[in-house]
Amino acid sequence: MDNRRILLSLALLVLAAGCGVDSTNESIPRDKSVPVSTSADRRGADSSPDEGGQARAACANNLKQLVMACKIFAGEHEGRFPSELGELAPKYIDDMSRFSCPGSGRKVNSWENIAVDSDYSIVPNLTTDSPKDTVLLREKTNENHSPSGHTVCMVSCRTWFIVQE
Repeated sequence: MDNRRILLSLALLVLAAGCGVDSTNESIPRDKSVPVSTSADRRGADSSPDEGGQARAACANNLKQLVMACKIFAGEHEGRFPSELGELAPKYIDDMSRFSCPGSGRKVNSWENIAVDSDYSIVPNLTTDSPKDTVLLREKTNENHSPSGHTVCMVSCRTWFIVQE
């Protein structure tokens, strides 16, 4: 493993340690959303396989990893998050599967079309100074999970599943 990969791995570990610690997400309606657990040992609103809990947890994990890559990107770009997901690949995220929601059944097959082919989208024009409860990444559709809804990930790395009514 080269030095760059070692440093990137260490940076991801440091960022992962801080993800999910911010519990104040006032911009997310509490009655229509649930926090998403990414741990197989935790039991919560998303842990039932018949309700799509495993896919939601895997989706939330992908979003958290993308947010961590966005933070590393911002560290190298004067605090500016990328304006599109294609800016992350393959330098900051070298696994194409991270750009697809496991609940969708679709796969990203090309680095060139990530912004179009990904199941996720990024909110442009955000920086590391943006409020921690600001949505940074979200699923593009409400059709990947049951019940219908989409997962969002905040600047703080906190993930929420927004139930579609």
